[in-house]
Amino acid sequence: MTQYLKENGFPVDLEFTTPQKYEDKENSFYGFKCDVLVDGHHYDELYFTDYRSRAFYANGFLAAYNWESEGKYKWRGKEKTHRENGDLDVQVGDWIVDKYDKIRKIWSDEDVTLPYEDIIRHATEKEAINHKLINKLVKDLYELKESNRSAWDTYGSELCAGDMSRKEKVIEDKIDKLR
Repeated sequence: MTQYLKENGFPVDLEFTTPQKYEDKENSFYGFKCDVLVDGHHYDELYFTDYRSRAFYANGFLAAYNWESEGKYKWRGKEKTHRENGDLDVQVGDWIVDKYDKIRKIWSDEDVTLPYEDIIRHATEKEAINHKLINKLVKDLYELKESNRSAWDTYGSELCAGDMSRKEKVIEDKIDKLR
């Protein structure tokens, strides 16, 4: 059993039970399994092949625990968003805005769903926090504009253009407030 105890300066009692051999033939995994206890209560199960994995898990868990308990939110924005040659400096973990006005996080260098030439700028902290709602509103706005354009092509001046643009403006204002 591995223990990280409050009496030794840790914020919680984090314990790993004695590892047991574990096999998952369906996924071809052969290693060990142990239970993770936080303040004596079952929290998670850890599957690993290297005994050091428990230390890595504990390091990440305790760092996240301290971050949450202190209420600190560290924004990963950049002071310098462009390189010296003028190109946008984008790395894994950055939040970006693409040419379709969608807010996304870059998860890997080989992200095939994100053509790097479509990146317009880095997202702000507020945009990153509200990215799900902003992306939904951007999609709704796009669909509304397409619907309005199609209706205008079909019915022409029989429709109220003011009402159409007012509905679009309402969604645009919501997006601007969230940004």
